[in-house]
Amino acid sequence: MHLKIWHKLFIVFVLLALVVLGLTAGLMHWSFRQGFLDYLNDMERTHLTGMARRVAQAYDPDSGWGNLVDNPGAWLRILRPGSGRPPPGPDGFPPPPAPFSERDVPPPDTLRIGPRIGLFDANRRFVAGNPEALTNIKKMEPVQYAEMTVGYLGIMPMIEITDRVDLRFVERQNQAWFLIVALVLTLALLAALIVARNRTRFFRKMAEIARQLADGYYDMRIPVTTGDELGELATDFNALADALSKSRDARQRWFADISHELRTPLTILYGELQALEDGVRPFDESTLLSLVAEVQRLRKLVDDLYQLALTDQGALNYRKYTVNVVELVQDVADSFSVRLARQQLTLEVESPAKAIEVSADADRLAQLFVNLMENSARYTDAQGLIQISIECDGRQALIIVQDSAPGVPDEALPRLFERLYRVEASRSRDHGGSGLGLAICQNITEAHGGSIAVSASALGGLKVEVRLPVLASTQTFFEAVHDF
Repeated sequence: MHLKIWHKLFIVFVLLALVVLGLTAGLMHWSFRQGFLDYLNDMERTHLTGMARRVAQAYDPDSGWGNLVDNPGAWLRILRPGSGRPPPGPDGFPPPPAPFSERDVPPPDTLRIGPRIGLFDANRRFVAGNPEALTNIKKMEPVQYAEMTVGYLGIMPMIEITDRVDLRFVERQNQAWFLIVALVLTLALLAALIVARNRTRFFRKMAEIARQLADGYYDMRIPVTTGDELGELATDFNALADALSKSRDARQRWFADISHELRTPLTILYGELQALEDGVRPFDESTLLSLVAEVQRLRKLVDDLYQLALTDQGALNYRKYTVNVVELVQDVADSFSVRLARQQLTLEVESPAKAIEVSADADRLAQLFVNLMENSARYTDAQGLIQISIECDGRQALIIVQDSAPGVPDEALPRLFERLYRVEASRSRDHGGSGLGLAICQNITEAHGGSIAVSASALGGLKVEVRLPVLASTQTFFEAVHDF
């Protein structure tokens, strides 16, 4: 049988409660018995002091303790006043018994001091009492007579509780402890059951929502009610659900956009061919150029989709070696000089004289900057300006490509890296773009350990910043120049 999580939690809580209660009960029982024995021994000390005063009355300055050595009855009367036969009077007969109210009725020897006590003289030689006190003395109480120590009372320690009253008291305490332990254990079991059920309710809810997410219901969320690890888990789970929801929306939008992008040139081609077939339009150079243009647009879109799929899968074959970014960017810029001049666009390149070296695939890196230049050349108005600057902060190479108007609305900037996204107001399909160039640039940059970001340009258009990690040699050089 497979145990559920709440069963396992309940068993763990119960075992923990049993261990803690068992140790606590055992330690408290031991502590109580030891404490009670200490209490009885403290009472002994008080009784022993009073007994020392009674023993001092039996001391004879002339014979010392001689009257106790051979007279066990005298020692018994000292231990228990009123016990034994009283000594005869002057007439040889025992005195009449005193009235009941005047009798010296001793308290019961609940501490059993008598059997554990021994009398010793001033030189600590045994006189009377229990001879075992010679070897098992716990403490010695001096016996004073005329401000002189004439002997000692020695007592053996109380090893265990033997009095019936004390035993009944200990038994009642043990029963009380048993009831307390049983009550606490019952409460612990109830608390363990409640906690285990409540904790696992969260996981059951998560499992239910996970199944709904698997069925395509991406709007389901787990309520975040705590700030502990379970609350963090719920937050992360909800973030996963958000990501799945966005992925579904992006996938649906992607298919819709792809269908639209492929349908447009195909529709135009079909219309042109249908017009030729019907004789509505003559087959001349103008018609041929129109057909070729639509085929090229369709081919460009398919090529971009293929490149994007490869970069998404990491299937592009990157052959990295040392590449001078300054030289590579300058070559790409030179290749656009004729086209930009024909479009009446000015190109400015600002770069350091020192080479900035990175570990990269030169072909893929060139594809990155060609896409950026193509983007600027396609969407910048005539008489506009394109600027390229290359910098190095010692750790990263920074390549900035920015252009003049038209610009991109601020709300559209975060979406420029989305596939097939275009700002239709200024950078429309009419310019021939597929809307995949920046997405491909992002994949290539990240494959080289760098980053790419877009923002509004001070020139009035778009600003693209590409950062690439430089080699150690370049890093050392630029750090030294910076320190100087």
